[in-house]
Amino acid sequence: MKMEDIEVGRKEETVTETSNDEADQRKQGQQRQICPPLYLKSPTGILKIVEMVLCLITFGCSLGGNWSRQGGGWVEFVSMTAFTASAIWFMMHVVDSVPRGLLIKPWEFVTCVVTAIMFFIAAIVAAVQAQQNYGSDRGAIGSASFFCFANVAVYGMVDAYFQIYAWRTYTTMPSMVQRSISSTPNSVNAQQPLQANL
Repeated sequence: MKMEDIEVGRKEETVTETSNDEADQRKQGQQRQICPPLYLKSPTGILKIVEMVLCLITFGCSLGGNWSRQGGGWVEFVSMTAFTASAIWFMMHVVDSVPRGLLIKPWEFVTCVVTAIMFFIAAIVAAVQAQQNYGSDRGAIGSASFFCFANVAVYGMVDAYFQIYAWRTYTTMPSMVQRSISSTPNSVNAQQPLQANL
């Protein structure tokens, strides 16, 4: 009987080791994911994609007219700079490689605000040029102005709100967790021995 117990024990150890190995392989497979689907489906992920598309549309509209010397170059510069910044932030979030220092300080928020200010200036320049231009380029310049204002709304209001919310949540979360742990009435101190119910 003792030999059978030992063999059964060995079989159970083999089964648990195999299941642990399978769980480790699944964890490693999950860690190797380059593109976490949760970020792509989140509001901030969708917003980054919308920002990049709006930047490309604005760039295309700014190329439509012959007004590079009257402010079109500025609109092109702003739209491609914003596209590049959004693409970099998007890829950092997709690959999940945002350094901790960038999460503590609101650098992504600062990027949104600076981009919104630049787009606001570009929108005013494009609107003035569309009003002064009576040629065939008026529609392209006017649409560039419209999409610059759309970028101001997306970057300056929506994305800035999400970034401030995420930053406040990230910076206040450790203290909130500490408060919730210490304020639970039935919390048991780990150093106190558990008393058996008699």
